[in-house]
Amino acid sequence: MKNSACLVVAAMAFSFISASSFAKADEPDTTEKPKPAKRSGIKLPKYGLELSLYQPTNSATKALFGKDWTSWDIAIGSVVSKPGFTIQPNLNFLSNRSSRGASANAFFAMLSVEGRYAFTNWREFEGAEPKFRAINPYAGASVDIMYYNIDAPTVSIKTRKFGFGGTVFAGTTLGKNFYSEVRYHFIPEIKSYDFSGLRFNIGFRF
Repeated sequence: MKNSACLVVAAMAFSFISASSFAKADEPDTTEKPKPAKRSGIKLPKYGLELSLYQPTNSATKALFGKDWTSWDIAIGSVVSKPGFTIQPNLNFLSNRSSRGASANAFFAMLSVEGRYAFTNWREFEGAEPKFRAINPYAGASVDIMYYNIDAPTVSIKTRKFGFGGTVFAGTTLGKNFYSEVRYHFIPEIKSYDFSGLRFNIGFRF
């Protein structure tokens, strides 16, 4: 009898526990799940440094202002662009301060709107971070608003003005932060001197 009573009590306890479990399973889950953090709407542009070598193509310009202009510049903007065609701003500087043999000074600041075509670039997958290729070639052209300061006392030239120019370029990104580029600058003549030339750039972004 004692064994039977124990079995009955055990069976009743098991039935009660099972019923409670099923009742809880049927109840809707009212616990609040943590919401994903929203990204800030303000996104600061990337910045970094750029080493450039500029070579004017005109022989008279090279004789007066030097043939090799090298400079370190602050660079702004993303290195990696979306696949295909994009339009983006750019900022470039040219200066012959470090050019050997120059007997005159020239400085250019160029604010550009450029169209760029990226031949291969990152592929984005849903639910994952963008995947970047190691090498991403691109090419394009730009329209520039220029400020220039030319000071050449030996030929009586001293002028500071705004003007327009343009470039064509080709290059490649190396990962997400580095790039290498060749750019040809079209610069109208200034006091009979043609400052158009070829520019080689390497740079990075933080």
